[in-house]
Amino acid sequence: MSFSPPVAYRTPISSACTTSAGADITGAAAARRIVDATAAGTVVAVQVQRGAATQVVEITLGSSPRVISFSDPDLVYSVISASLAAEHTGDADAAPGWVVQLNQAAVLMHAGAWEDVVRMLRDIEDAPGGAGVGQATVDYWLGIALTALAPTYRPSAIDAFRRAAADPDARLFHNDGPWVAPRAAARLADLGGR
Repeated sequence: MSFSPPVAYRTPISSACTTSAGADITGAAAARRIVDATAAGTVVAVQVQRGAATQVVEITLGSSPRVISFSDPDLVYSVISASLAAEHTGDADAAPGWVVQLNQAAVLMHAGAWEDVVRMLRDIEDAPGGAGVGQATVDYWLGIALTALAPTYRPSAIDAFRRAAADPDARLFHNDGPWVAPRAAARLADLGGR
């Protein structure tokens, strides 16, 4: 639930992936099944067709932490919460603890349990810095939670948003998700913390 293997290559809209790993790709669902069944770090040969020309491209699959949305009406948050609690067992194949905690915080955000969200996010100590989902993502959501709590937490929220805005490569939800920095900068401007 917390990791998804993204494909590190995007084809132009006029292109079509026709085969991968020896299997025909008949649509997005077929491509997703191939990616889901392939371990991160594996090099996969993909045949791409553009007009009459075909080309084989080798793609290395990677893994990306995924953070659930705390406002998706199609999610059943109680089931997600139970699943995350079970995943946080220390199993070597499970998602890193900080990813599970970040998703647990998202479930708590959905419930409006802002004090618990702040506590959970402040407990995250091992999120990586730099590109993708990581510490700046944690700081951004911490700023959101502190802002929701009370005006007395405004200085702490501003500090969290400043840390988040300082990382230009950070992302929300997954490593190809929306950028954190512009959102954090907008929140800073709203709070007068520029």
